[in-house]
Amino acid sequence: MLVSVIHNTIYVILIAVTIMLLAVGVINALNKLNARLLVRLTGRYTAFMFMGLGTILHELSHAIFCIVFNHKITEVNLLSYDPQTKSLGFVSHEWDKASFYQSAGNLFIGLAPLIIGFAVYYLGNALFGSLGVAVPETDYTVRLNIPGDSLWHMPLSMLFAVCDGALQLFAPGNFTNIWFYPYVLFTIAIAFAVAPSFSDLRSALPGSIALITLIVFTNIIMYAFNMDTALLLNRVWLNTLAAINAMGMLISCNAGLMVTLAVFYAVKKYISSKKRRKG
Repeated sequence: MLVSVIHNTIYVILIAVTIMLLAVGVINALNKLNARLLVRLTGRYTAFMFMGLGTILHELSHAIFCIVFNHKITEVNLLSYDPQTKSLGFVSHEWDKASFYQSAGNLFIGLAPLIIGFAVYYLGNALFGSLGVAVPETDYTVRLNIPGDSLWHMPLSMLFAVCDGALQLFAPGNFTNIWFYPYVLFTIAIAFAVAPSFSDLRSALPGSIALITLIVFTNIIMYAFNMDTALLLNRVWLNTLAAINAMGMLISCNAGLMVTLAVFYAVKKYISSKKRRKG
């Protein structure tokens, strides 16, 4: 029983860490690059407005989960630029450190943009999918010929899912569908919303310890009452693949924006240098 409990706990943690690495590592890096290019091309005000919708959704997500976990919100700033911290918004909150529920809530509050951002993204996918845009699958099953008990099954399945989602951007018919272009803008706005910042992850850390305790306790209870944990883990796994598949599209749209902005920036620099030489 102990081995199974440890296995299931590690399984869930590995999945969570993988999603965090994708969200924070790749999407956050692309967001920062795009923000810098936008500032250099259009100025701070235009860049600020472009990232505004995603930032508002990001901070609202933190505030909603603060309410859910009974944290006291002391200050909310949904959208404003702070040149010292380079922050576009924040939510300050307090909680009772003696409360397990409130302490565990820190994890969900820190990761709230990821949770609510994807909920909004899936709703948007349903809308744009009905308009003929090829969107990531919500019920995603990986199509790999690898045994489920193989050591490489999990990492290769995740890699396949993110690449499949990224390539979905170039699906036949997308570029000829007029609704595809608003969908790309919507996807980029979501990309600015979903990625937790490093301060979000730091604030989520106290909750992660409480969550690991809860996962272990839940597994012990399920084994004690002969409940099937395989079904639960399979559902978690399939939902994870669907989330990673959607992240592939977010990465693809964000990378496309970066390339476009970089080309425009290079052209702008070339024209300005040519003018200087003439002058």
